[in-house]
Amino acid sequence: MARTSKSTVKATKNSLEGKKRLSNRKPTDNKEENIENFKIPADEGSKEYLRMVESVVTNAFSSQREFLIHSLTQLLVESEYGASQPETSGCFSKEEWTEIESMSRLRSTVGGRFQNLKERWLQAGFPLREHRGDKDSDFKVDDLGWIELSNWISKQGYEVRLCPDKANCLFEIRQRG
Repeated sequence: MARTSKSTVKATKNSLEGKKRLSNRKPTDNKEENIENFKIPADEGSKEYLRMVESVVTNAFSSQREFLIHSLTQLLVESEYGASQPETSGCFSKEEWTEIESMSRLRSTVGGRFQNLKERWLQAGFPLREHRGDKDSDFKVDDLGWIELSNWISKQGYEVRLCPDKANCLFEIRQRG
């Protein structure tokens, strides 16, 4: 019969006590108490600990998906163009900015299939023009939709920027040089 050392018996006992503590824990509104509940002694099973951490991280990312996408996009834009650079510095091109006041103007400038462009346009929150050419002034740009539309325009070889202060256009584009 194999002999077990005192340290092996003690480690097994500690492991069983730790598992019992984990199964009896209840989430609270106090973040500090929740953090204390997730502390696991080093001698407990690392696989169970890793599964639990993976579950917590996965849940956190899935519940905050839209916020994380928006935040990461902002970080990428700031790092690519530089937050301290003015937009008119011509980092890509010396061409003039073209004002886009309607979907038809965007389509004639950039190209693309009408239905795909219309879906992106509406998701961004931009209004469709009336037959007389009147622009609806009561619209709000949807951040996620705008990110999708601006990424598509960027893939077509253009730079794009919003123009909330200009009355006659929604945004401006220019071709990269």
